[in-house]
Amino acid sequence: VEYLAHLAAATRSLMPEARFLVVGSGKEWNKVRQTAHNLGVLNQNFFMLGSLPKMAIPAVLAAANIATSLFIDLPEIWVNSANKFFDALASGTPVAINYRGWQAELLEESGAGLVLEVQDVEQSAARLVEALENPAWLAQAGKAARDLAALEVAGRPFDGFGIGGALEKENLGTIVSWVCSELPVDKPRHLLGISEPDDFFAAIEAGADTFDCVMPSRVARNAALYTPDGRFNVNTAANRRAFRPIDEECDCYT
Repeated sequence: VEYLAHLAAATRSLMPEARFLVVGSGKEWNKVRQTAHNLGVLNQNFFMLGSLPKMAIPAVLAAANIATSLFIDLPEIWVNSANKFFDALASGTPVAINYRGWQAELLEESGAGLVLEVQDVEQSAARLVEALENPAWLAQAGKAARDLAALEVAGRPFDGFGIGGALEKENLGTIVSWVCSELPVDKPRHLLGISEPDDFFAAIEAGADTFDCVMPSRVARNAALYTPDGRFNVNTAANRRAFRPIDEECDCYT
């Protein structure tokens, strides 16, 4: 997100009326805010709203001329599948990214957005302004984004589909069911960010085939794990010096 503050600063002299909006929160919030302040763009052409309800995000994306999916300059993350990338496509909003990999190739092939240079903010600002000043390009890129969300690129169908975004836990099964009802029955459906173990059952019943999530590693980093009886916290006072098996019914090493 700090890259976006620098992009706002570089864009300000080229297109003073352009506005950059950051929605969300996190550990980088204060750093990004300070960077924007130092660059003289905070609350000028760069605004930070903080977190919004997930269900409000589609409306925010639909109101934007261009959405962004930005990362630090690290080739290892080029294989990522950022939810915000797919959320923007689903809203029919062109996407600007600053990394290579399959998403860059997809945008270049489909025309659904821009691939900016992570090391050259000035050049990226010029490209962004050129796009914003071209209503025909914005309309065409928005249509390309919608076409991507509509299951194919240049008439070629996808081999499978990812489902993710603003999925409230209590509505997960219902939303996944809606989505799966619109997808081909002979193509795999991958659900991103499944959350907790009990969500697997709702998702499978709704039609999802495969899953991924940061939850297992996040829980493990906080000295916890899951057993058939639910979450088990290893570092509580009662368990800290207990050397019995975590699950008496499991013959695994732990």
